[in-house]
Amino acid sequence: MAAEFDALLAASEAPCHVGPCTKRHGRGPRRRARALRRPGRHRRRTGAVRVSALDFIKDWLAKLSACDMELFVAGLLRAMDYKTRVSPVGPDRGRDIFASPDGLGLEDPRIFVEVKHRSGAIGAPTVRSFLGGRRPGDRCLYVSTGGFAHDAKYEADRAAVPLSLLDLDDLVALALEHYDALDVEAKRLLALKRLYWPA
Repeated sequence: MAAEFDALLAASEAPCHVGPCTKRHGRGPRRRARALRRPGRHRRRTGAVRVSALDFIKDWLAKLSACDMELFVAGLLRAMDYKTRVSPVGPDRGRDIFASPDGLGLEDPRIFVEVKHRSGAIGAPTVRSFLGGRRPGDRCLYVSTGGFAHDAKYEADRAAVPLSLLDLDDLVALALEHYDALDVEAKRLLALKRLYWPA
């Protein structure tokens, strides 16, 4: 995937040679003007590069281990100004990550996070199990890189406590939005380099 992305970048950045006009009839400037009036090719290349970049990021995150994915989600929450506690390996008492403004759970919102890093979609029974024991005032976040079945989304909509569902696409969008605020640990798990592209 990385090689394909590099090849696409190279093709998109292939220089268009425009030399000095030496002909008196002025065909050179008119030819350049016509080229400037054809932005469609540039937009298509920009769109292709963007899609390939997003696919590359999704592939990178998909290759993380389950433990590293939990650490990355915790880092993303810290980038959003929350303090986090990641449950140790083993029984997690219904949560993989706990987040709150003070890190102690004494300030609202108290966010309980479950992270499932696997290919299969999450169904309603798993969502109901996660919601069990939550109290009024709690907030819940369920991250599933394999997505969610329709009944799971319905279960989230009718839940008694606020519950947000994040799939891999949502996770990538949030990571790009808050990437500059990620700490060193989170950036180690998703190392990106900013690319400037003509508007």
